[in-house]
Amino acid sequence: MSRTGSADHYFAAAPRAPHRVREVQAWLRGREFRFATDRGVFARGGVDRGTRLLIEAMEVGPGDDVLDLGCGYGPVGLVAAALAERGRAWLVDINERAAALA
Repeated sequence: MSRTGSADHYFAAAPRAPHRVREVQAWLRGREFRFATDRGVFARGGVDRGTRLLIEAMEVGPGDDVLDLGCGYGPVGLVAAALAERGRAWLVDINERAAALA
């Protein structure tokens, strides 16, 4: 519970929920990706439909630089980084737990 008495939300800076790290697998852009997720992060059960749609629609070239603000555990930014093999990627999130997973 947060200080306000409500349950942690994925945009909490430091979720209080006990850790339960797990690995999720997803086929994205024709490749298999594996991600670590945890309690207190967005879509911890796997890549949600909206994120999948964004990943499939984004245009990233081999030399592009990528900034993923609000990266969660990283699916968008990590797929973009794989597509931008000669570029650089920065993944940032207010949620310390999510940023550590990414």
